[in-house]
Amino acid sequence: GYICDTYRNGKKFDVIACDACLMGSVEMAYTLQPYADYYVASEETIPGQGFPYDAVLTPFVDGSPEPVDFVANLVTVYAENYSKIKTDYTI
Repeated sequence: GYICDTYRNGKKFDVIACDACLMGSVEMAYTLQPYADYYVASEETIPGQGFPYDAVLTPFVDGSPEPVDFVANLVTVYAENYSKIKTDYTI
């Protein structure tokens, strides 16, 4: 990575999350693996407008959550939001 090398002094991103359909493939995870510690994406189509950002970003109101906690919240919020619409969602 150019972005990691140029703008982050060689440091990986904590999280890369894809808000697009069909991004949760092994090939994408392998490609992005050198650039982030966590990768969150859907293997199938996303059943709505994408991540519910108001709820996803709420932990940042009180500070800076640990990456693993942010990822857990991201998956939980996604599940709570889309399980009402579709039972066979993926993330």
